[in-house]
Amino acid sequence: MANSYSYMNEDAIDNELKCGVCHGPFEDPVSSNICHHTFCRQCITNCINRERRCPICRRYSNHERYEPVRTRSLLNQLNRILVQCDACRKQNIERGDFNTHSARCPKWIIPCTAKDIHCSWQGMRNQRASHLKTCPFQQIRPVVDDLQ
Repeated sequence: MANSYSYMNEDAIDNELKCGVCHGPFEDPVSSNICHHTFCRQCITNCINRERRCPICRRYSNHERYEPVRTRSLLNQLNRILVQCDACRKQNIERGDFNTHSARCPKWIIPCTAKDIHCSWQGMRNQRASHLKTCPFQQIRPVVDDLQ
């Protein structure tokens, strides 16, 4: 399961807040300092890597011509978009608060704390304590730490 969110009502999101490439609300928006079109950073990066043109007006473009959007009102509107956690299905989380939610979400998929010493377990946050009781990697951690 991917750790992500879904939009509560994508049809209700103002088109001015949507990327001309992916048609979803901007993620990490950047704007051209030439034609002033705005896109998700990843979307325009992919477009510029394929063809050095703005996907809207077709003007020549490159990575250096895109700067992060810093307009507080736009960023605030994007942060207030309501989402649903795909892990726990909690609804009406403001997108700007989603990282805080995901850091505590009991259903969020996380690795074992012994991942750094090769435990491959992944599971829901609310199952990790149970896993750690029987994790052989966690049990040998004091020895590994001493050796390091």
